[in-house]
Amino acid sequence: MRKYFFLLIALLVLTSCIFEYTENGDTDEDIEKIKQVFLGIFNEFTMFDVDGIMEYFSANFLNDGTDFFEERNIWYNRLGASVEILSYASIQIIDDFAVVSFTIEYNGVEYSVPLDGEFTDLVYFKKFGDEWKVYGNQLEYGSTYSIDIDTNPNGASLYLNGIKLDYTTPYTLEDLSEGNYILGIYLKGYNEIWKELYLSADTTMYCYLELPSYPIPEFFIDNPQDGDIINGDSFFLNGHVNDYLGSYAILNINGYEQTVTIDEFGDFHEYISIFEQTNTFYLRATNSFGNTGISDDITVFQGVDD
Repeated sequence: MRKYFFLLIALLVLTSCIFEYTENGDTDEDIEKIKQVFLGIFNEFTMFDVDGIMEYFSANFLNDGTDFFEERNIWYNRLGASVEILSYASIQIIDDFAVVSFTIEYNGVEYSVPLDGEFTDLVYFKKFGDEWKVYGNQLEYGSTYSIDIDTNPNGASLYLNGIKLDYTTPYTLEDLSEGNYILGIYLKGYNEIWKELYLSADTTMYCYLELPSYPIPEFFIDNPQDGDIINGDSFFLNGHVNDYLGSYAILNINGYEQTVTIDEFGDFHEYISIFEQTNTFYLRATNSFGNTGISDDITVFQGVDD
């Protein structure tokens, strides 16, 4: 069974939208066990206990030529640094193997792993009995590859493992490690695309974007209304979507995105934070037919105190 989830989670002071992809039966339990491995590693890290950290690694760990004992030295060198897991972008489980993408802050710098090439030693897992351990990619030498992406029409936003990138098509994603990736492509007014691929060589992708056809999710926003002045730093978003049985929609506000929960009746109601004086947003959702519907653009203004 293949499932896609957009979730909100709190772990190690993380409160960020995440995207999880899984491809086996008992995925919820396995996902939680993998998260507990991360929690255990960084709990031991705060205790300066490298031996405790390495208990979460397989004795057969190998990642881009780094074995278990060399990995132990890497963690010794990391001691004393400020490290915080900010969010899980993706957890992909296939049989007894898992690939994890995440966002981490290391000494004040934020990295998207494995996109930025840092902390790739924490990406690959293997299940031993009922226990998950960090396993590495089992490669003797590190290699990186690229994905050359173009669309017709171009100018589409790109997503990698659920993370919205600051690039639009045409664009080449470079320095990616071998492994599983989920590539997202979206241009407003067209159907969004999600493609799964295992990257083991330089890859070229060309996608023809399609206009949505019936049935299309149809949004009705009751609050706020276009032109409303908001007193405070948030507004209450309330409305309904037809022809959609999913559990979330994507809110794009000032170019940034977050999820909005849709209940079983198609209703949504959440408080949305704003940080600018002028804020323009719209909602989008894709139904089981692959048709992406969007709401009207709405602009609201943050009131200025006298």
